[in-house]
Amino acid sequence: MENYLQTLWGDSFENVTSEKVKSIISDLKNSDDEHELFWVSVILNDENILEINKNLKVIGIFEDDPEKQYILQLKTWKEAEQLFELLLNENIERLKKHFT
Repeated sequence: MENYLQTLWGDSFENVTSEKVKSIISDLKNSDDEHELFWVSVILNDENILEINKNLKVIGIFEDDPEKQYILQLKTWKEAEQLFELLLNENIERLKKHFT
């Protein structure tokens, strides 16, 4: 599986682990800029992307319909960690169920 993480503040990482995602979530939570965000892409046949901003708004884009954006407003950072864990474990169908 190929994956990467990109931040709006300019950091980029390949072969991302859940520990790295948790570290970046911590950075995002502690950021003074309310417009900060990051995204993780897992490439199977095509890209599957989760993007999250400081206000816990999540956008999902999945390989089966890359033109469609799924939007979800989370309440906790723990929820965010769980969604990214699903993505990193390639549980795309289970991940998508959170957006319906």
